[in-house]
Amino acid sequence: MDRDRDKMAESIINLTLEILFRLTGEDYTVVKKTSSERRQAPVSKGWGRTLSPVMGPPPHPLLHEEINREKILELTNKMIELLTGEVPIRCQDVTVYFSMEEWD
Repeated sequence: MDRDRDKMAESIINLTLEILFRLTGEDYTVVKKTSSERRQAPVSKGWGRTLSPVMGPPPHPLLHEEINREKILELTNKMIELLTGEVPIRCQDVTVYFSMEEWD
């Protein structure tokens, strides 16, 4: 159970980092601290997301704003799916959310 939770947390962090990258064009690194380190100066060890070969810098904001918006929406939907276990099914203007069990 803890392993699944850790994997979900890592996936959400990676999706968040990708959204930040698309919004700002800058990469960020996540630093994990233990409870004793929270009272001390930041630690230099950490990890950031790894760019896949397909993914490059975000499109120029003025030229490809709609593409970037769609990608951010897609990433946000992936986060919602991870958190709720529900997948949106769209039919024109109506969205119905089903859990994986309900969909089966």
